[in-house]
Amino acid sequence: MKGHGAQPADLIHFRAEDWIAQVEHLLLETKSRFTNVFMVGFSMGGTLALHLAANYDFSGVATLAAPVKLSLTDELLIRSFHWIVKWQHKTNGSDIKDRSMADLLYTYSSYPSRSTVEVFRLVRKIKPAISRISMPILIVHGTEDHVVPVTNAGLIANKVASRHKKLVIVQNSYHILPMDFDKQTIRSAIHAFIGEVLQQVPEQPQA
Repeated sequence: MKGHGAQPADLIHFRAEDWIAQVEHLLLETKSRFTNVFMVGFSMGGTLALHLAANYDFSGVATLAAPVKLSLTDELLIRSFHWIVKWQHKTNGSDIKDRSMADLLYTYSSYPSRSTVEVFRLVRKIKPAISRISMPILIVHGTEDHVVPVTNAGLIANKVASRHKKLVIVQNSYHILPMDFDKQTIRSAIHAFIGEVLQQVPEQPQA
């Protein structure tokens, strides 16, 4: 994502609309090359995947620890004071239970407060559209997530209009689901979900 994976200061230059435009471009490019397309998004990427699912047609979507409702108190504080407290600092590192994986993570130890405002804006922008999602969906979350409360998973599951939806709650991971203790369980759930959806796709007639 724009602003990620390089220098923390890069985040200052990007807004929620930039991230949305980036994933929309990625989806359209992928759809031009492949018949069956599944979008899998982690954390904010999961929220962006929900935006795509609400506005575009593709095979299915999977979210991992996706936020759709964040603390109103936190939002009000960060919106009020981000001009004064311009940077936030992680004091305990990444929210991952398997500490053997922590050194493998590339993460910012500090980040602009302005980028947190943009995450809140993104969630507010996308949340109302979730009820329009009707494609197959897999929702994965961990009970011990300290960043995005597990209640977000239930909110997504209850709000989407999808007939084919599956909720997977894992018990031994924090927020960084793709690399934590339950990673293999999650990978298997994603593979099984994609397989189930593809089994329901009618075969194309032979020319």
